[in-house]
Amino acid sequence: MSRPYHQQGGHRGGAPTSPPPKVTALFDPSKPDRELYDSLAEQQADSISGEVNSSQLRRYFGELKGLYNQYRAITAGADDPTRQQRYADRIEPRFKMLRSKIAYGRRQSGRQAEALKMFCGFLDDGIQKVNDATQFERFVLHVEAVVGFMYGNGKVSKS
Repeated sequence: MSRPYHQQGGHRGGAPTSPPPKVTALFDPSKPDRELYDSLAEQQADSISGEVNSSQLRRYFGELKGLYNQYRAITAGADDPTRQQRYADRIEPRFKMLRSKIAYGRRQSGRQAEALKMFCGFLDDGIQKVNDATQFERFVLHVEAVVGFMYGNGKVSKS
């Protein structure tokens, strides 16, 4: 019996791809905010080797921030159970769907592909760790801090 296609080492429409570089998200919902938005964010930014193109970075970060802004708008003044329910109904499906868009980003090639793949790996791993509205909020702010450190440390390019 033959192996499933995805285990044969190829993908549709071209040559086999190499496995994406392994980057584990340092986002941990049990950590205090001061660590998530400072030391862990800086460590995460440092773990990404090379430079990510600013337009590629904005593509993922912009969508994440857009979801966060929608979440804030639909939960303004709501109590915690209502916030959780609105997140689960209206934000979470689209937030989790980002993983499919990230999977596409991991297939990019070119000079900056490695750094983009690492950034996408960080996002994918982190999204999988988020289980509720509070963790979603904290993850978005963690990513914002990581992106800030990436810009500050010269890991984002304009070309």
